[in-house]
Amino acid sequence: MNLTPPPGFMTAREQPPEQRSEIQQHPK
Repeated sequence: MNLTPPPGFMTAREQPPEQRSEIQQHPK
């Protein structure tokens, strides 16, 4: 599996839902 998840994907999983919302609003 050489899938390349979008930036912030793995980060969002590690961080709480509140951080996930910010990542989706301000993707890097």
